[in-house]
Amino acid sequence: MKSRKIFEDDHLGTVGKGPISNKGDGPISLTEKRLAIAIWNYEKLTLPCEHGFIRLPDYEFPLRATGYDKAIGEVDLLGLTDCGVLSVIELKYMKDNDPGDSPLFALVEALRYSAIIEANLDYIKTAMDRKRADNEVKGRWDGEIKFDKPRIMLIANRRWWEYWDDRNTNKKGKWKDLFFDLLVDIREELSIKTECYTIYDFSEKDIKWEGVHENKPVLLSDPDLQPWK
Repeated sequence: MKSRKIFEDDHLGTVGKGPISNKGDGPISLTEKRLAIAIWNYEKLTLPCEHGFIRLPDYEFPLRATGYDKAIGEVDLLGLTDCGVLSVIELKYMKDNDPGDSPLFALVEALRYSAIIEANLDYIKTAMDRKRADNEVKGRWDGEIKFDKPRIMLIANRRWWEYWDDRNTNKKGKWKDLFFDLLVDIREELSIKTECYTIYDFSEKDIKWEGVHENKPVLLSDPDLQPWK
């Protein structure tokens, strides 16, 4: 990771390089990637249980040694709480009938990303300090990393969570109870705080498109995080 530039300069919160607005032909389709960028352009998330917020330094945060290494992946959204804790945010958005990854798969992926970030924390701190100096007017770079252990946040729209809630049984019983037990074990054994949140079932009408090419998606309202129970 140390040979790879992080906090990419081409992360401008846009989708594509040219005009993608449909003008009068109806709203542009909302995808998981576009929702992540729209949240990033909103700049922060309010934490309902802690009366604080999370700044969002980056999206599609690269975890790879070179540009050719695609095996590790990217963090959907990288957050930093006002208390100085980095947050690995795994975002899931179900629009049609395909839920994609399960909650357990998303959790394992986030744990893997968290371990890589923890191992490269000094490098990330240096990169953030440099970005803060270069972007003094941008609030997303304010704050300082104070703790070694990143937290994990699984954020998904209501439809995604409801899909898996409806399948809350398996051969060993209710998977949801086992899943929450696993979150407790992760916190106690690994000292990693893991939280699950629900957001609105955002649609195309909840996004506005800004910029010269109208290719910069921005949320019209706060994502309104609510704990998934």
